[in-house]
Amino acid sequence: MISRLAAIAAFAFVHAAAAMTIPSTCESALRRALDSDAAWRMERKLAGSTATLVSTGVVSCAAGRGIVWDVRHPFPSTVTMTTNEMAFADEDGRRVKPLKDLPHYDDVRRETDAFLAGDPKAFDGAFTVETRFLDDGRWTLRFEPKVGDMKRLAESVEITGGATVDKAVLKSADGGVTTLVFTELARRGHLLWKE
Repeated sequence: MISRLAAIAAFAFVHAAAAMTIPSTCESALRRALDSDAAWRMERKLAGSTATLVSTGVVSCAAGRGIVWDVRHPFPSTVTMTTNEMAFADEDGRRVKPLKDLPHYDDVRRETDAFLAGDPKAFDGAFTVETRFLDDGRWTLRFEPKVGDMKRLAESVEITGGATVDKAVLKSADGGVTTLVFTELARRGHLLWKE
């Protein structure tokens, strides 16, 4: 379950830049998030349940390298998403899925690299987007995937921020809701990457 949630969180960041007309302040925060470290807290409500599952950890995004999603509580695990594989590490050991076994992952990686290199239209056609500016100078971007396979990961993704990306809310087709709150960390090298 944690690996699926890590993929969903990555999906939120990676595809956040998908839109045709994202204002430059939002675009800047998204680029910053894709090359920074953050502590996170995730609350997940499953469809039909009143219980809230809570987990915490750290994420480290490195432009051109990938994302390391490190769960610290309640069950330590790590998902490392690189340019050619996804590796899962937990109490059962380490498992690696090569690029060929990950549908759409290669496309997402190439699009993300293009976006980070300055192409604001790298994800055009993948989402519908709505931008709202909040009274305090912050913003919210709401994305709905156009591609059926992506809708299995999330029916909608709503990202809120200012100079940084601070929150992502992912809603699934079955009614489940995952809320991630991020706090950017000072960068002294990539926190979770082996240099």
